[in-house]
Amino acid sequence: MVNLIAGLLAARGAVRHGDFVLASGARSRVYVDIKAALTDPVVLSAIAVAIVDRCSFEAVAGVAVGGVPIAVAVSLAAGKPYAVVRNVEKGHGTGGRIIGEVKGRRMLLVEDVTTTGGSVLGAIRLLREAGGRVDTGVTVVDREVGAEAALAAEGVTLVPLVLLSVGLILMGDRGSTETLVYLGLWGCFLGIVVTSTAYMRSSYCSSSLPLYLSCRCPPLSTVCSTSNSI
Repeated sequence: MVNLIAGLLAARGAVRHGDFVLASGARSRVYVDIKAALTDPVVLSAIAVAIVDRCSFEAVAGVAVGGVPIAVAVSLAAGKPYAVVRNVEKGHGTGGRIIGEVKGRRMLLVEDVTTTGGSVLGAIRLLREAGGRVDTGVTVVDREVGAEAALAAEGVTLVPLVLLSVGLILMGDRGSTETLVYLGLWGCFLGIVVTSTAYMRSSYCSSSLPLYLSCRCPPLSTVCSTSNSI
């Protein structure tokens, strides 16, 4: 499933090359645009299924903005509640930076991309202050520049679904044209599988809704003859 997600992200151009300023303030020649990729229900559902398969939790929390759609998808796939951690406290309404009930629950924190881990660490501390128990965080893509070690220092295990080095290879730095074409075809195939044969795990969802969140597909390594070059 993790190989599949890397392929889906690559097929949708999630890794871009240029001159970018990251959220941490550092400059980079590589930008990972997971937020745009998450607007595709096939990508979002595949990510949700991978997280539910790998992690045990009582509720899931997403860091605004990129972690929120992931948290919602995971919540639906697992049939468990979710919470949202705001970047800043709002000055109107009920205020606060956490939406949802976290006290006494084992929380799984999800994020789209991790770099140094700063935003994730801030969210973990907020959840703990609110009474939540956090020992695991999941990121769709880890840029491999310190987030894992930073979270480990706080007693939290970071689970990356895709490493940036793998994403770069899939985008063609060392991959073949044949592989990239295959990834696009595999993404189309997954869309057909998800929309035509999947069924919902969660009892909260009507069977008349699009059947996205229960997709089961083999990893790329089992079906792609070019996977050894990836």
